[in-house]
Amino acid sequence: MSNLMTAIGDYLRDVADALSRLIAVTIAAAVVNCGLIYGGWYAWEVFTHTYSGETFKALHPERTQLIEEFFSILPYWQTALELAVAATVFTFVVGMVCQFIYLRHLLYSSLWGPLKLIWAVGLAFALAWLLWRYDTSLSSYYAYVIIIMPAMLVVLFGCMTAAQRVMPDIGTLVLAIIARF
Repeated sequence: MSNLMTAIGDYLRDVADALSRLIAVTIAAAVVNCGLIYGGWYAWEVFTHTYSGETFKALHPERTQLIEEFFSILPYWQTALELAVAATVFTFVVGMVCQFIYLRHLLYSSLWGPLKLIWAVGLAFALAWLLWRYDTSLSSYYAYVIIIMPAMLVVLFGCMTAAQRVMPDIGTLVLAIIARF
């Protein structure tokens, strides 16, 4: 019984450690998003006050409207934090499901480092679609993809590592059950 309690305590410490790291990753993603949104807004304001910017606005009114709509989501820090939390929760849930059914090991762990970023792109498109369907802040699907991509790139590795530490895979569970009998 003592070994079981020790194992449960170790598991709960791993879960608490993984969740505290996820909080840190979420804050980092929010800072990155906030910096990019503020930096993008500032660059857009400078650009629109130049001759090239005025020409761009005259030649591409639909793109100008999309960019203006993007920067009309205020306050930026709240938007950045909401996007970071959404990216973290979505990626963590997907990571846990993939870990449980052994897809994480087959399709993520076996990839070479930079190729793992393909997951971030795919998950960003999936989350952007969900946000576009259920949130009416932006009218364009691609605006959601652009706004969620930096957060997804920041949280991917932390969420996948946390999912591995928190959720056992189905093979490990089957072996543990078989070993009991």
